[in-house]
Amino acid sequence: MSFWDEWFKRFWRGRGFFPDIERLMEEMEKDMAKMFKDMEKELPDETSKVTRLPDGSIRRQYGLFV
Repeated sequence: MSFWDEWFKRFWRGRGFFPDIERLMEEMEKDMAKMFKDMEKELPDETSKVTRLPDGSIRRQYGLFV
């Protein structure tokens, strides 16, 4: 085992170098995902277009936003 393998095994232990920053980043990602979901629900019908593709899947396109 190399020096770095041993070092990571001893110090990393799955918690990361900056656990507080990693926790804040995870919270921010969750909050942003929730905001995008909420924003998608509130879009007026004129700004989105739903089309069914020949293979049966559905594609949602969003209009121009200024």
